[in-house]
Amino acid sequence: MIAKYPKFSKLSIEIKAVITKYSKNFEPYSDFNFTSLLAWDTDGKTEVSDLNGNLIIKLPDYTTGKTIYSILGNNNVSQSIDTLLEKTAEINLVPEVVIEQITDAKKLRVRQDRDNFDYIYSVGRLARMSGKDYKKKRNKANTFFKAHSDIELVVKNHKKLTPESVKQIIELDKSWSKQTNQPAKDAKFERQAIKNILDNFSKLNCFITTIHVNDSLQAFSINEIIDQKYAICHFEKALKIHHQHIYAFLVREVAKVIHAYGCQFVNWEQDLGIAGIRKSKMSYNPTKMLKKYTVSKKV
Repeated sequence: MIAKYPKFSKLSIEIKAVITKYSKNFEPYSDFNFTSLLAWDTDGKTEVSDLNGNLIIKLPDYTTGKTIYSILGNNNVSQSIDTLLEKTAEINLVPEVVIEQITDAKKLRVRQDRDNFDYIYSVGRLARMSGKDYKKKRNKANTFFKAHSDIELVVKNHKKLTPESVKQIIELDKSWSKQTNQPAKDAKFERQAIKNILDNFSKLNCFITTIHVNDSLQAFSINEIIDQKYAICHFEKALKIHHQHIYAFLVREVAKVIHAYGCQFVNWEQDLGIAGIRKSKMSYNPTKMLKKYTVSKKV
């Protein structure tokens, strides 16, 4: 059980099943995915509550750190939103499925939040990379593979982790931060998010795909199987300075694994309005977006 609003419960691995019970009947909006919540709870400030049978999350905004609230559910939605708006000036990251349940929208200001749309891809299309839409990506993936055909190229999938594999993943993340000139604050924040998943890996339905070149880890992708329809990608990093086109190859290999699990779609989460990330995610031809909104009272 979790607290009833206006009280909140701290997020912890012990309430994974409870959070999943709320979210399982909806498309996998990344903000309400337990593993994502756990990963990004880097300062222990994320909290959850039940309001009229809906899941309420309270967490720091991904970019500003400001405390925000969101809601997922279809029970007395208009009343629940009114109640939340007594506490906060606006509700963020509101899934489209919630917006569709509002019965008194005229008194509310509802705005699309494009920066937080989740990108949904066809797993089969990513695994095959066939057709003209994927010609460039297919060529890149094949170029990478051919360029490394005469050296030891190993793709591994991990359902269990060893201390050595964890160490290698963290070291690769550090190298990636340096190669991409990632700001120190962002690097620390993101590395802790990765560690939160690795520390709880045995209790999560995740797997990690790694690419090794000459026994050296060069890429990793952390994914979670949600159900037979959906998977979600939480992190994906590669050292492409020394290995051009490694990302296209990694995406294809991961998609093959997800496809083998029987999933039809994979959620690559949002781009947060970062131009480079948006360009990259759009280049892989998303099938659709999971739209999110900001809701406030009309002045």
